[in-house]
Amino acid sequence: KEKNPSITLIEARNTLNKNRINISLKGIWSIWKRYNLTGSYKNISHRAAINLEVEDGIRRAEEVLNNGNIKKASEILNKLPSCEGQSILKKIPDRFLSLQRQVEKLRILFDETPIQESLMKARNLRKKAENKGFFHTSIQAGIFELSAMDWTGKGSPDESIILIHKLYRNLLKKQRCRDNSDLLMRFYLTVSEARALLELCKTKRALSYIKKCEIICRNHPYFSLYKSMAPLYSALGSHRKARYWIEKCLKNDNRGVDKTCYNLMLAANMSMAGEYDIARKLLKRQSIKISGFSPLVSIVDAHCFLGKGKIKDAVTAANKALSESEKEHIINYYYASSLTLAYCSLVLNKEEEAKTLIGRTIPLLKKAKIKKMQLLSNILLDAKVFSGDANLMPDIKLALLLRQASKSLKVKDYRKAFNYATSQHLMGFFHRLVFFFPEPVNKLIAKGKPTGLPKALLKLPIFQKNIPVYHLKFLGPVRIYRNGVKLRDNPTPIYASLIIHLSLKEKIELNSLYKNFWPRSKNPKGSFSHLLYGLRKYLRLPPYTLFIKEGFLHFKGYITTDYQYYKETITRAKALLRAGEWGFAKREFIRAFKLFRGEPFKKMYDDWSDDKRLEVLFSYEKEVKTFADELRKRGKTEEAERVLERAERIVGSE
Repeated sequence: KEKNPSITLIEARNTLNKNRINISLKGIWSIWKRYNLTGSYKNISHRAAINLEVEDGIRRAEEVLNNGNIKKASEILNKLPSCEGQSILKKIPDRFLSLQRQVEKLRILFDETPIQESLMKARNLRKKAENKGFFHTSIQAGIFELSAMDWTGKGSPDESIILIHKLYRNLLKKQRCRDNSDLLMRFYLTVSEARALLELCKTKRALSYIKKCEIICRNHPYFSLYKSMAPLYSALGSHRKARYWIEKCLKNDNRGVDKTCYNLMLAANMSMAGEYDIARKLLKRQSIKISGFSPLVSIVDAHCFLGKGKIKDAVTAANKALSESEKEHIINYYYASSLTLAYCSLVLNKEEEAKTLIGRTIPLLKKAKIKKMQLLSNILLDAKVFSGDANLMPDIKLALLLRQASKSLKVKDYRKAFNYATSQHLMGFFHRLVFFFPEPVNKLIAKGKPTGLPKALLKLPIFQKNIPVYHLKFLGPVRIYRNGVKLRDNPTPIYASLIIHLSLKEKIELNSLYKNFWPRSKNPKGSFSHLLYGLRKYLRLPPYTLFIKEGFLHFKGYITTDYQYYKETITRAKALLRAGEWGFAKREFIRAFKLFRGEPFKKMYDDWSDDKRLEVLFSYEKEVKTFADELRKRGKTEEAERVLERAERIVGSE
């Protein structure tokens, strides 16, 4: 059975008879069941029933292990028919465990281990099992390998399909009229192939595989099968059907082990549907301990903040997702966080900046051969696209509908996209897409007609052109731009310091401002009033934008800075570096360092500016050294020296 996973009971009996071993069909079945090889499992995490033999073996192994004899304990475990779901495996080093026990241990540790590490372990175990002819074990390891490949983006969808077909060959071994192979193995391989086909935009073929999966779920109503259907429909972009399977999982998860995972999926689904408040409440109740899920939480947060019109919070969450995804090597999260930052730029009427950011992700997506994300990017960039049957995916269809509405400017086209988003639980996605295609919304606003969008979105600069958006450059001589136009006069040092302060905080305690700018003044309030009057006049601020309330200076405007872009670019560079994408990472590092144009905080001597100067220069110096070290590792010593010399001119000037 291990060497030929799809062998039937009769074939097994005939093979044994040829070797003069007489055993009944019932006897063969009982042995297969004892060794967890029957394929009839109600829960993949605990597929073998805990019988007396296993219970006794685990008890004896625990006793021996408590006495410090790891080798003896591992010998006991290796002789058992199965240790599925047994936590004792965590306490035994891999070198003492058999291949079967190592694969079972991989399953236990999968949610606790960094995804990249799980990928390499699963791949090594699969190859070892194949070399020994243990095909049943190799397929189990291969299924984990496929899951990790999907998470990390390591390996293209084409490579996943090649591996799936190889595992199928190991599973079936030969063609026969009826497939007698392991049900769950067939199911998970079918799910993996459907996901790979979706990434390749081969939607019709993917839908045929999804239909097969649904048939298996109907005929075999096991909870373990339901768990894969929601992510599969999410990958398809059919979030209405994904919601159905998530709720089915929550209803049938009697043990509650995976409830956190399903609640995270439900929160993500709700953010796609525009149910932001419920999604965030659900997230706050979860304790996230599953490897690879932290970036998802940040992405959902970012989408919810965007839907509520909280742009600063959305940027913070998107950057957090980038920072967390670099640890897990997850390209999908890298793209999602970059796309969220592009949305935020569009909200502030920075269309060119947003499109540049999306454009920079396309070469990486091409390399990874993730065609669905490439297609979505090209739709958003308003490039010429051939969607083929990709428009069978609801999210791609919605993007195409909204793009058509932006070209035609017909109300009926906008309503068609709006109604489709509502029916498919994609209203949250619709809210974000309109930032790329705002023309229909602006036309409806001009005519005084309802848009169907939340009030928080309609108050954003992209729909309210009278709201000023400032961009501040202080990584060198200070420059301030209002709605993309540079202010004629450069700000004084005290103006510059206060504007930088306001770009980082929405409200500042008045006493801290008095202490910072006028530490020895007897009348700091008078000096501050004069400063505030001059600043409002210099920036041409609307009266409600900068005001004093309850002992705080409040700023309700929008300011972006080159230092913010520097940090975002560095985070992106480090994420790519950790993912092994040196070429892309190098370009991001260079872009970040070019933002430094000279001596920052020149003639700004207040305490806060001094502290910020040290923070900025320390970060710059640290990241330059990291980049130089990477260049040296690759034999680019001269280039590393040039980078360090330029940094010395900026840092040394201090």
